[in-house]
Amino acid sequence: DVRLKGELASRLHAAICQDVEGRKFLVDLRSTHGTFLAGKRLAPHEPARWRSGQLASFGSGPKAEVIELGALPDGEGEDADGSSGEAEGKASSRRRRSASQEVEGDA
Repeated sequence: DVRLKGELASRLHAAICQDVEGRKFLVDLRSTHGTFLAGKRLAPHEPARWRSGQLASFGSGPKAEVIELGALPDGEGEDADGSSGEAEGKASSRRRRSASQEVEGDA
């Protein structure tokens, strides 16, 4: 779960899904202010592929919460034996409240 703290976020704004090959998809859940992926508004209930490095915006404008999908740094998400276990296909996110403030979070 990712908790959105922006004032434009709906209670159930969007879903992040992963297929069996580890690919991520973003789905708008009929949010009031919209879900945007790489600057394009998503149609409700239609999964859109979310590639590493793409920005997702929950709402639009300067008050929107923005998350960037990216791979975990080497060594993070590994089990004690050094294997990635379920971490394969995991991703980290970089959250931005505004252009001047950045907060790290996990997806």
